[in-house]
Amino acid sequence: MVPHRAGCARWPQALKPAHVGAVDEHHSRGRSSSRLACHRSRGLRPSVDVLVAHGLATGSPAGDLLWTRAFEPNPPPRGSATVRRNVDDARSDGRETAIVAKAGDGYRLLVEDKAVGGHFEDRQAASYKAAVDADSSGRTRSCLVAPRAFIDAFKEGAALFSGRVSLEELARVLSHAVDATADPASELALGYAYRSERYRACADPRQASRQVFPPAVAFGEGHRLLAEQVSQRRLAVGDFRGPAGRRIGFAPWRRGVALWHNLNPGTIDLYVPLRTWTGEALRVWLGNLPAGQQPPSGWSVTRAGAAVVVRYTGFPVLDISSFEAARPDINKALLWT
Repeated sequence: MVPHRAGCARWPQALKPAHVGAVDEHHSRGRSSSRLACHRSRGLRPSVDVLVAHGLATGSPAGDLLWTRAFEPNPPPRGSATVRRNVDDARSDGRETAIVAKAGDGYRLLVEDKAVGGHFEDRQAASYKAAVDADSSGRTRSCLVAPRAFIDAFKEGAALFSGRVSLEELARVLSHAVDATADPASELALGYAYRSERYRACADPRQASRQVFPPAVAFGEGHRLLAEQVSQRRLAVGDFRGPAGRRIGFAPWRRGVALWHNLNPGTIDLYVPLRTWTGEALRVWLGNLPAGQQPPSGWSVTRAGAAVVVRYTGFPVLDISSFEAARPDINKALLWT
């Protein structure tokens, strides 16, 4: 953990709506920079990695939380720290590390940050764990910084990091820091308040709908083609709301019908046209259908909020980097729809 330095305390006027530029982003092997630059960039907003790097470099309460969480129960002693972003020499496999912070006595923190709509690359989390395990001194740790929804959805990968801190937690700790300052109108307090608001904004699920996310686009396209093939073009994939909601909507083929594929927790919900249906009435109606028209195994009547739905429970799609891995199970689910 590092004490908060006052070098960039005069930020708030420059940060509305300015961008906090942290360390030089271009780090080829053998090059590094520990300089923290504060400058204006009108019309831009700090991204997650800029916010995190700033917190670590200045020793703010947000940066303090990362050191504490990653090195529990024995965080490193307080002292100065250097921070680099987009580093390609921090792990033996040459993968880019989002943020590397170094404190006194050789303590090193490797940070991977995820925004709304993010996902793990193949074996990305395992690579961070390998880097930590390779340091026999125990002075290298890793920390995942991401929206709470991401940490919950990718539990297996998140567990491979030494520590996990949600964007929502960082927002709260900075908000509490504002309350703890002697003068809430001071430049320091206003800076905490601004970055707290930015962390909350970065965690807002609505951010995903504003981003072009290639893996989501590719997954949605694969889903669309399979749906058209299975239904002989009677079923079309409509809006894929991205990896934050992880929900694919189908264009309705009859009035009032709504069909959604919830990638996580892995369900397909068919909303019936009339909200006056009770669950029992729908079960009876489906049970009276001819054998060839009844839902196949895996479909059942349940509720989704206030609506009655016929639900297929399959498996959660946690990785949308490839549609092919999910194709067999999705194909089974689509056969009756």
